[in-house]
Amino acid sequence: MIKPSLSDFSQFADKPKPVKVKTKFEIQKEQSYYMNIILLLIVFTFFSCEKNDEFLLETIIFPDLSGTLNIYSGSFEGGESVTLEAYPNEFFEFVSWSGSEAGNSPIITFIMNENKLIYAEFRKKDSDGDGISDDIDLCNDTPLGLLVNNEGCTSLQSDY
Repeated sequence: MIKPSLSDFSQFADKPKPVKVKTKFEIQKEQSYYMNIILLLIVFTFFSCEKNDEFLLETIIFPDLSGTLNIYSGSFEGGESVTLEAYPNEFFEFVSWSGSEAGNSPIITFIMNENKLIYAEFRKKDSDGDGISDDIDLCNDTPLGLLVNNEGCTSLQSDY
């Protein structure tokens, strides 16, 4: 029997692969290539995206059915001035604006520079300040400081 020698197995051994060393010019060329791709992606993203110069306005009235507005919702150009007006329904009074804009006057003006959600808050009127709202107050002229019943009347106002 013939003994195999190590040279017979050399064809199966892993041979080191030659390493190609890049020149400075090749490295710069490769870096330049990738920088150009990144720059193109940035430019494409910046200029291809459609700029949205329109903003949405949404309003919410609280509580429901307590008042109305001159504008409930809409799309407005960026930089456009918008005026909201709040009108209380019978037995209600305007309290305030809140959300994206705030104020206590029933008329508010602002610039559309973003999407906005604005709340208009109303409350029931109590003209005589007795704690009973006008819609159920049978005695709307109760003097301040007197105790009243559930109808807003004092014991002196015996008709009720």
